[in-house]
Amino acid sequence: MTTTPAGGRKTSSAIAKGTTITAVKTTITAGRTTAGDDGADPRRRRLATTLAVAATTLPFGVVVTGTRAATTLRFGHANNNGEIATDLFQEFAETVTKLSKGEVTIRVYPAEQLGKEVDLLQQVKSGALDISAPSMPALSSLVPALEIASAPFLWKDWAQAEKIISGPAFQPQFDELKDKHNVLMLSKI
Repeated sequence: MTTTPAGGRKTSSAIAKGTTITAVKTTITAGRTTAGDDGADPRRRRLATTLAVAATTLPFGVVVTGTRAATTLRFGHANNNGEIATDLFQEFAETVTKLSKGEVTIRVYPAEQLGKEVDLLQQVKSGALDISAPSMPALSSLVPALEIASAPFLWKDWAQAEKIISGPAFQPQFDELKDKHNVLMLSKI
């Protein structure tokens, strides 16, 4: 997933490939982030909706039942406290805990507490970190072609960028992230 939080930096959420993602039909519904709020920034609505997609996230494809111990996943990112993305990442963690009835919790580490963006991405790649939100330039440290998404004046607007990055033109780069680097994107933008 990619968003442009305060400061204009694009970020993408990534998760280790061995993790199971189960989609749910829900959205984060805090008044300021409700996906259907007509007055909200479309990027904020998109992020709120996307964050709600990964409601049950389990390492190594294990399915949690009532007899298994709770699972805690670590989510490290570079966004600072007070930024929209940080608030939404925390809401995401709370939603996962709520929808999994406490079976899965996500502990969020904002503001590069676990390392710089490229370090966080390497930790996801190696399995030391479960979830991160790297920028396209950080992702390009693994797949150089992803740097093109950050070129200045390339897109006429956000809708065009979203359409192209989420479309077939960028799919081979996201496939390479998954197949060669063990990084599965929750969303492309």
